[in-house]
Amino acid sequence: MPNIKLTDLIDRKTLQKIQDGFSRFTGIASLITDRDGIPITKGSGFTTFCSKMNRSSKLGENLCRLCDKKGTLKAIQEGKVSVYTCHAGLIECAMPITINDELAGCFIGGQVRPPEIDEALLRRRAIRLNLDPDEYIKEAYNTKEKNPREVARAAEFLGELAGVISTMALKNYTSLQNTKMMEKASKAQAVFISDMARKMEEAIKHWTSDISSVAKMEDFTQVKKRVSEIADQGSELYSIVADSMSFIDDSEGKAALYEKVYSPAVDFTITANGLKKSLPKNSPELIFNVEDSVPEFILGDVTRISQILFKLTQDAILQSDNSKVRVSFSAQKKGYATMLILTVENQKSRTADEEIKFISDYFSTGSKAFLVHKIITEMGLPLVYMLIHQLSGTFSISKDSSGTVTTVVSIPQLEDKGDTK
Repeated sequence: MPNIKLTDLIDRKTLQKIQDGFSRFTGIASLITDRDGIPITKGSGFTTFCSKMNRSSKLGENLCRLCDKKGTLKAIQEGKVSVYTCHAGLIECAMPITINDELAGCFIGGQVRPPEIDEALLRRRAIRLNLDPDEYIKEAYNTKEKNPREVARAAEFLGELAGVISTMALKNYTSLQNTKMMEKASKAQAVFISDMARKMEEAIKHWTSDISSVAKMEDFTQVKKRVSEIADQGSELYSIVADSMSFIDDSEGKAALYEKVYSPAVDFTITANGLKKSLPKNSPELIFNVEDSVPEFILGDVTRISQILFKLTQDAILQSDNSKVRVSFSAQKKGYATMLILTVENQKSRTADEEIKFISDYFSTGSKAFLVHKIITEMGLPLVYMLIHQLSGTFSISKDSSGTVTTVVSIPQLEDKGDTK
């Protein structure tokens, strides 16, 4: 695997999201590096002591990387997460990311200090780095203090996430080798999301339980405040992951089509309203409508169609330049079938003309060759392609001179006139 990088198998955006979530949940800094110790993500939760002092010079940067490498080597040799003290006296933990027992990268956490600081050591280190010793020591005290139990729990969680990343990378690597990148990548992503959600849920329960148990032994007000903060962090992080769980059965290829009689006006409006509620402030305006041409009741797979609606609308909002996104359903009779037509109109889209062509060609051919284009993977289009293909639907995308991008998905359904309800 000498020519394959971790970022060839898992995109940086996904790695960054995992890393950011870990730091928000545990309250410690983190970083993911490649096999050579070079960062492939932006540091999450980095302290001023580390980012603007220790890593401010080439010497300091090299010392930090050397510590990271030693921590990774220790973890490989011991077969478990390594917890160690870095050159600046802070506590760190590291776990390698491996593919077929070969090193692909490392998940590193830390930048926390023990209760006591060796000021003499820090003063010597500051002089070596050509920094003001007093300022250096001051910033060291500004780092977070963690007790051994907290560090051990964070290290355990870091190890679990590194294992999940390794599993995901291995599945994608195998997919590449088997020339089935699209299908296998979806499976790897599903395993990752599922494992991560379960492990986070377990970690949250353990963490909040441990902190609650010390309420009788410490200052109750402080403990209560801390439990609340950590519980909020864990709940927020878990909900982000749980939002993706509805896609897992389809991406695993386990679920068969599940057709039932449904009401497009009711079911799709619920999906659209749910998406509206999840949007951050200052998002583009989402205008949703089910036209009169759509039958009151339809026989079909409402779950898969709702997933397509959610994903394409979400992508349009993310690509919109703070304008409007119009989403509508219409219908046309075609032989015995009713063609249900989803139209997503994105005014002032940032999607480039070249990217529109990549998307159009990808849906026309389904070729894995298009997966090298960032726009395809970042928008989650392999999953949308799979869903539309399963439903025997069609896809088209176009962009006019005003910058409006229009996406149209047509899916054959059966109108229900009351004899199947």
